[in-house]
This record gives sequence, C-alpha cells and structure tokens, in this order.
Amino acid sequence: MDRTSVDGFELALRSPENFNFPAAGGTNEGFLKSLSDALDKPAQSIPYLRAKSLKDALNVVAAVASLRNQPLYIAPSVDQLTSMVPTLAASSPVLSAGALPTAMVKGGLLAIPDLSNGDPDPNLLPILMGNRHIDLPDLGFAVNAKEEFRVVYCSAIYNGEDNLPQVLASFLQDPLDVPGLTTEQATKTLESRFPESPKALIADIAKLINEAKALGRPATVEQGEKLASKLFAKPEEYSAADLANAARPLFGDDIAKLVEDQKLLNSFHELENNKLLAELKEELKDEES
Repeated sequence: MDRTSVDGFELALRSPENFNFPAAGGTNEGFLKSLSDALDKPAQSIPYLRAKSLKDALNVVAAVASLRNQPLYIAPSVDQLTSMVPTLAASSPVLSAGALPTAMVKGGLLAIPDLSNGDPDPNLLPILMGNRHIDLPDLGFAVNAKEEFRVVYCSAIYNGEDNLPQVLASFLQDPLDVPGLTTEQATKTLESRFPESPKALIADIAKLINEAKALGRPATVEQGEKLASKLFAKPEEYSAADLANAARPLFGDDIAKLVEDQKLLNSFHELENNKLLAELKEELKDEES
C-alpha cells in the first residue's frame, strides 16, 4: 500500500483494482475508445456507463483503464467515496484514504457504482462542479487531483427508469450502453468454453441468447454457458421438456415455451430425433431377430 504526505498528514492510499475482464473481450475497441473519449470531455460532465449487469459495466471500465494505462479504483458506493479513517502507526497517525482521494492523488480512474446506501458523499459535489481538489475541513487539509484523474458512473440497465441520486443526475452525460455480443461473438465465446461440443448446437444456443434479448430478457453469454453446461453434460438424456426447464430460469417462460413448442434449438431436436430413430432401428433389429 502506497503512502504519501499531504499538508503534514500521512495518507495510506488504497491499492488499485486488479481486474480480470473477460466479459469486456467481446466489446469492440470502437466502444472502448468512445468511453475513453467521453472521459476527456469538459468538466461538469462525467460519463454514465450502463450494461446488462453492474459487473459487466465494471469489466468494461477495467478494459478502458488498461487502454489508458491508468490505475482503477472502485468506490464502495456513491455515499462512501472519501472514508478518511485514522489508523495507528509506529511513528505518527496515518489516515487511510478512501477511493476518491486515492484516485485523485494517483491520477487514476474512479468508477462509482450504482450502489447507494444514502446521500452522495459531499466531497463528490466539488468534483462534479469541475474542481480538481476537495477540502476536508474536519481534518484541516485539502487533496489535489493529478491531471489524469477521471470519474465514471456505472449501473446496470433497468427495465424501468433509472433512479439516479439527485445530485448526480444533472452532471451525467447521456448514458453509454455497452453493446451486447453479436451472435457470432457469442458463438466464439461458447466454442472456446466448450471446444469438444457440437458447433451447430453451440450456434443454436447463441441464437437463443439473441432471441431472449429480442423479447426484452437480459440474456448474457454466461447464462448461455449455464444452459450449455446442462445440455452438454449428457445430451442423449435430454428431452425437449428437459431443455425447456433448463432454459426457463435463465430466459423466462416465453423463451422456454419457444424451446419446447416451436423447437427453437433445431440442432438439439435433430439430435433428439436421431436418438429416436436409433431406438426405432434397434427395435426393428430385435423384432427381426
């Protein structure tokens, strides 16, 4: 953990986040560049990033931080940005700095997730107003930001209207929504996860994901992987009803009904029909013998 001195106060700075961001791999570089450009727009306007899940949004922010070669810091919530906590040291009192002061001192990228447990931290307002420092009158010193310091707000995409903290709403740019994976990208991701599985069946699961999205379901490749894990374990033991039951908790009743009634996964049903045909041939052999 780094330490620095500010106006005679010794600060213990937070360590940057060390993110693996596999979910960001499917996001095209053009979108990452557009988010990076949004971070460099004039003050009093911070990017507002949305994705199917908060985890996906943070994964994309991690990819952008890596692209910009900036340390990434994630605030616990919008109301806990500063959190200057006194700790004991051998020589002098040390303040453990929160995510906001640390990101300012280190010139990092601060991600504020949509996880509010109360009113926004009052130290956020000066940053939103374009200031490059925060005053901490209770402690008697101020923290200045390096030029590289940036802030981004992240949330999941909700079906209803976003319920943003009031102090934030007027300072956010128009939402940037992380694009979902195309069918081709989803297929490649599933093929890498299940290299020994039938490619035609994987392509059908990728189509199923996009079919769910078209019906307004927040389907993800991870959900497709869960479905594939069930399906590929022992495909010969699955019926259409079994597959529909596996799809229901992931995609909802309407998608499950498509699977069961409209035979959405064509390759699965070919496999199912081949199994029935094989059984019929075995019965004919038994009868002939």
